[in-house]
Amino acid sequence: MPAPTNLLQSILAHIPQCVFWKDHDSVFQGCNQSWATLIGLADPEMIQGKTEYDLPWSQEDAAAYEARDREVMLSGIPQSHRLTSRLKDDGEQLWFDAQKIPLYDANGQIVGIVCILTMITEAQRAQELNQSAELLQIVLDSIPQALFWKDIDSKYLGCNRNWAKAAGLHALSDVVGKTDYDFCWTPEEAKLYQEQDQAVMETDTPVLHLIEQRLQADGKPAWIDVNKIPIHDSEANVIGLLGTIEDITERKSAELALQQSEAQLRQQTQQLEHTLQTLQRTQMQLVQTEKMSSLGQMVAGIAHEIN
Repeated sequence: MPAPTNLLQSILAHIPQCVFWKDHDSVFQGCNQSWATLIGLADPEMIQGKTEYDLPWSQEDAAAYEARDREVMLSGIPQSHRLTSRLKDDGEQLWFDAQKIPLYDANGQIVGIVCILTMITEAQRAQELNQSAELLQIVLDSIPQALFWKDIDSKYLGCNRNWAKAAGLHALSDVVGKTDYDFCWTPEEAKLYQEQDQAVMETDTPVLHLIEQRLQADGKPAWIDVNKIPIHDSEANVIGLLGTIEDITERKSAELALQQSEAQLRQQTQQLEHTLQTLQRTQMQLVQTEKMSSLGQMVAGIAHEIN
């Protein structure tokens, strides 16, 4: 049986995964043949002393890879099964299932990192993305607010289940490609919503907590709290917007009921004040009448005594 070191080298040379390891400064210390071939090196030993900046990635990507290395080495927490990509200078996009594991010396100190990359085919990537999309949709459907997102032309690209229910849709996919004019809103409301969308996207400024009254698909009016937030691509260009809607009908009804109650209380208070003022005037009139009556009796008595 080969010596342990030779056996390990033989295993690394023949496994399909790409394996490399770096020191604490993210300088490559070694790799297997799969990684060397991928980055265009004839011999794995040629990797020693190089950094990500010496490989066929952009400077920005190289900085991002080293930042992830530092994250693992500083925290001591491995990163497992992370979907990642590497864009080569020739435009080829490579997708991997990545694992980064800190390396320790005999004293338990982190001295570097080992990375294992499993190449993902287009079919596998599509499956991964589909599973991620399904998970994301489950998360969105679990949020109590209604959510939707549109493209730069205010056409719907998607929504969650709560928004679909409010709009009277049976399937989430039914929203794709539609505009506000295709739903139960009035033409005036649809025009207003699209004007709000364009203002958000043209100014790149969110609109938060916009209170509106809207007629729902079941014909019932509802009060809603609306947020509209611009969506950006990787180059910070606005490519659409995300909308969130919270049904505040119960809260608004309670507020209106409280306002009506306060108005009634103010009216009753004013009526009581008016009644009190009337009573006070009447009391004063009665007092004056009583005084005049008493004076009349006194004068009559004096006149009687004189006679």
